[in-house]
Amino acid sequence: FHARHSVEAPVSTVLADGMACRTPDPGSLQTILEFADDVVCVTDQDIARAMALYYRSTHNLAEGAGGQSSSQTGRIEATSIWV
Repeated sequence: FHARHSVEAPVSTVLADGMACRTPDPGSLQTILEFADDVVCVTDQDIARAMALYYRSTHNLAEGAGGQSSSQTGRIEATSIWV
């Protein structure tokens, strides 16, 4: 994302392996570059913590992709306020 072009990288996740890709799809990358303000990298440990929080809070199991979506909640600084 920050390089603004496709960069090949090894897949290193276990918990969110369904979301992992080694090389971004060019069309998807273009859409992300156009509409996303930032991309946050998360670790398997971040995802595991989010999955555990879901379970403790709701008594439901989340898969890795479900944990990924909120694994950085509370760590991201707000840059704007929506009214």
